[in-house]
Amino acid sequence: MTIFTSAIQPVRALRREAPTRQTAQALLLCLCDLWAFARDKGDLALEAHVEAPLSDSLFLRHKAVCDLPWLLTPLVDFVRRLTLGSSNAKQARRLLQAYRETERRALEQVLRQASLVWPLGLCLWLAGLAGLGETGMTALAWWAASLAAAGVVARLWRTRLRSIVDQRLGILDAMIEGCLSYLNGYAPRVCAENARSVLPPTLRPSLFDLDEALCANNTSIPIAGFVAAQGNMLELTEPKVDSGEPAIGTKEEEDLLALWKRMSGEEKT
Repeated sequence: MTIFTSAIQPVRALRREAPTRQTAQALLLCLCDLWAFARDKGDLALEAHVEAPLSDSLFLRHKAVCDLPWLLTPLVDFVRRLTLGSSNAKQARRLLQAYRETERRALEQVLRQASLVWPLGLCLWLAGLAGLGETGMTALAWWAASLAAAGVVARLWRTRLRSIVDQRLGILDAMIEGCLSYLNGYAPRVCAENARSVLPPTLRPSLFDLDEALCANNTSIPIAGFVAAQGNMLELTEPKVDSGEPAIGTKEEEDLLALWKRMSGEEKT
């Protein structure tokens, strides 16, 4: 029973800290806030924020990020290195990739522990057969059905855990992309868009949703969103005008068109 408990606790922690779309959006907003503040005040001004991230208003504006230590820790460490004057992109990539690799190994260990549930169930089944003895076929059939059901549940459970692992690593990849984009000189909103493009499809907000969230988070003019929408709309509409195809065909294209109209003043919000 002790072995079973030790195997199930990390699995519960993994499910409890599973990322969601709200987590992904909070990460994008946090990255945009950090880099906008750094560009306005300088990287050194972030020092006060990284000294106590859990009691600082800049990080606490994005509670979904603060609630996940595996996401907050590498981000804070990266920002701390910025305040020390370390802006080398290669060194930063090695640092963040090391965090990701450590997290990947820990998650793989959790999956291996989760796989112990099936062998333990088999042992309990065999022990039950030994205890049943001559009690009849009805009891044996019940144990066989229970074992088959446990096998199906264990398979679905492992598939779900693997999905959570992939999503966590995808969130870390997005965070890494957003950090490196800042070091490469991109504007804060472009950094957020670069990070969005790396997110797993199940967690990735649409371009329109991201721009709406950024506008709600910051009252400044969404110039980066306007430029991105303009470029993407030209790419979407120009080739289709010549071919006679409709300009709108997917949800992403509909979002881009709505964003373009709003930015151009053609549609009131």
